[in-house]
Amino acid sequence: ALRRRRRAPAWTEFSGEVQLDDRDSRFVTQLVAGVTRWRRRLDFVVDHFTGGQDLDPEVREILRLGAYELLVLQKPPHILNDLVELTKEASNVGASKLVNGVL
Repeated sequence: ALRRRRRAPAWTEFSGEVQLDDRDSRFVTQLVAGVTRWRRRLDFVVDHFTGGQDLDPEVREILRLGAYELLVLQKPPHILNDLVELTKEASNVGASKLVNGVL
């Protein structure tokens, strides 16, 4: 029987290679802690706007990040273009269109 190999998340490829200044480091910490704390509510919102589709883990995490930035941090929508670009790198163009539409 063939086992499907589980792919590591895209961001693990860069761990340790990027040096963040203190401000960016605090922001990343805030994002990780916030998304973790709000995960159930963010998943509810994501599922509502995706119709409960079975999403790739990377795409779901990107949508959580975007929902957190929009709803909790109240960031303006135009800053989420980076998440759409990240989706293109982590998944595919179709997924990036989904992320763009949802966010």
